[in-house]
Amino acid sequence: MTRICHLHIGMPKTGSTAIQAALRRYRDPRIAYARLGPANHSEPLCTIYAKAPDRFFQHRQKGRSAQQVARLQSRYRARLEAAFRDDRDLILSGEMLCDHLTPAEIKAMLAELRRHYDAVRVIAYIRPFRALVPSMLQQRIRVGQARFELPAPGYRKRFQPWLRQAGADNLEFRLFDRAALAEGDIVADFATRLGLDRSRISARDRNEGLSLEALGILFHHNVTEGVRLTDPARLQARQVLLRQLRGFGTGKVGLDAALMAPHVAAHQADIDWIERVAGFAVSGPAPAVETPIRSQEHLLEIGRAALPGLRQSAPLNRLRAAAWRLGARAMTRF
Repeated sequence: MTRICHLHIGMPKTGSTAIQAALRRYRDPRIAYARLGPANHSEPLCTIYAKAPDRFFQHRQKGRSAQQVARLQSRYRARLEAAFRDDRDLILSGEMLCDHLTPAEIKAMLAELRRHYDAVRVIAYIRPFRALVPSMLQQRIRVGQARFELPAPGYRKRFQPWLRQAGADNLEFRLFDRAALAEGDIVADFATRLGLDRSRISARDRNEGLSLEALGILFHHNVTEGVRLTDPARLQARQVLLRQLRGFGTGKVGLDAALMAPHVAAHQADIDWIERVAGFAVSGPAPAVETPIRSQEHLLEIGRAALPGLRQSAPLNRLRAAAWRLGARAMTRF
């Protein structure tokens, strides 16, 4: 019997959380979603295959020691080997795989998967440039970035090692755009590509983005208070604030066309590369928003203007109390 491993490698900001949440309880006599612990397999797989797993950013953020990481590695390895012993096809999904494994680590991972499966098919979703950049900026602010710096898309850096190791015949690129997805939905598209039984897929959570106002407040915190803290206190304080900001504000996040124009020009070669290897365009127009961000100071102004509304929120006292318990005294300056 032919066995296939389907390896979903992202890219980030293409609905990976929705895929993982939908499939974590998926049951099918033909194919299994790997049960490695987290629904997102990024941490387990990077921990297993990285030569220096204790350097993986999630372990550093959480203050894990080398010994703790080694124990996690053993646990994740045992779960992966249990998945290998299952005679069904296997699904692995981790959007960080295209960012946090070196070419040598990718080669080792694929070599092991090929020892257990007759075919390893890699799938990657590609987000168009002008939609990707503001989404990536938001994500970086969410994880603590205190600089207003437009992210590079890194299409070639991310995917050329996978192309070389997996081979073009075994790597499928899909456009992450509602008009291009099956039923306009990432989970439906992924299920269609793999031939999954849609009736077995449960309701799924989505990784909702922040509003413009919430992003401004969070960036203001990163710049003025977050820099005073060290990990893991910085992470804990930011998580408290993110819980408070859930559902706060209504503005959509986007970047001003004048701000984006030189960024597009600077990365045109990268855009051309992914369009050539993927076979579709990623240089379309940006989604329209009412108040596009013009600069760092503009985003800070948005945050400062939104702070009074957050101060009036009843749960803010709980935010202050939690911040004190975490030792994040700077948070009380709200």
